[in-house]
Amino acid sequence: MNYTAPDVPDSNVKIKASCKEGETDTSISFEIVAPNGVYMEKSSTKKASADPLAAFMHTTIYILPSDVNFEKISVSEGGCKPNVDGYLSYMAPRNHEPSSWPIGMSMHVEGKGTKARAPDTVGLETKGAPYWGGYFIWEIPWSYHINGKIEKFPYPVIHVANLAGEGNSGVLSVSKAGATITQSTN
Repeated sequence: MNYTAPDVPDSNVKIKASCKEGETDTSISFEIVAPNGVYMEKSSTKKASADPLAAFMHTTIYILPSDVNFEKISVSEGGCKPNVDGYLSYMAPRNHEPSSWPIGMSMHVEGKGTKARAPDTVGLETKGAPYWGGYFIWEIPWSYHINGKIEKFPYPVIHVANLAGEGNSGVLSVSKAGATITQSTN
């Protein structure tokens, strides 16, 4: 038996399934759970460079919790301003723009979550040597869409870039929702 849950999370939803076991019916109770997180896996890397230092990857997006199927929703990213320091301070005006349209879901993958139909591209390119330490962080709000309603995820998705280095040597690490790529000048 398949049952499509209502749009709104609720801990008191009950359905009645008739199972003929003599003269008894069986009642099944379950909780409707809202999407509460995003997990990403690096699926491939894009052309990266050592001069200027850059690191880019494509990620597969999964919606959490991993034991719930969210095939009926779509998701989108909101806008935010960065938190920057050190070398990457020049990127202070680089705001994260909201998604142009929501991304639908394709299928549930046991242990990972519900897979999005499209990947995400994550990365950063520096302006070149000389390098020194710095960071760039976006705390991106995410929303899910269902039947014309839009609800926010409880926590933002963190996109972080860390740069370590001195002079012509540098190491750039970029991560988002669990996926990470690192590139160095060597």
